[in-house]
Amino acid sequence: PGGPFPGAGGFVLAGMAAITVRPDAGPPKRKFVVRPLRTAVQLPEDFEEKAWSIMLEAMRAVCEQRPVPGGSKEEVFRLVEAVCAAGLESSIFRRILGEIESQVRQALQALQTSGMPSAEESSRQLVALAKIWTRYCEASRDLSDLFLFLDRRLLKDKHAAGGLNESEPRSLRDCFLAQ
Repeated sequence: PGGPFPGAGGFVLAGMAAITVRPDAGPPKRKFVVRPLRTAVQLPEDFEEKAWSIMLEAMRAVCEQRPVPGGSKEEVFRLVEAVCAAGLESSIFRRILGEIESQVRQALQALQTSGMPSAEESSRQLVALAKIWTRYCEASRDLSDLFLFLDRRLLKDKHAAGGLNESEPRSLRDCFLAQ
């Protein structure tokens, strides 16, 4: 009785949403009920390490200008979100900055020469430095996109001054000046 679905009594259950269907009432009314889980979700003990290894591979792929392993950045986005939900954002952020610094040092080591370089070699080094800077800016932009959720979370919680957008250029400058 009542409604286009026999035996439904005018109600159709779709997931957790109950939709009231009445032919004369206009658009259906929806009532969503969200209930907390009865038990807290337990993460595996090695969750942070596994998550970091996946993020590290994605970072290295971005820095080396090759496709992200697995072919989808969406998986990394979701993983970053899960890491933040688990409260591991500060730890992962420190690891990210360490990896960025490591990538910068590797790139800058190629520029080192012994003694006073000639004018021609200085010119080549300057061109090489410009290429490193261009590649670094592209990688920084891609990494900021990849870790956007983490960056926003850190800025919201004020864990890191400036987040990745300010930390990445500082990292290149600091590594360059240290040499």
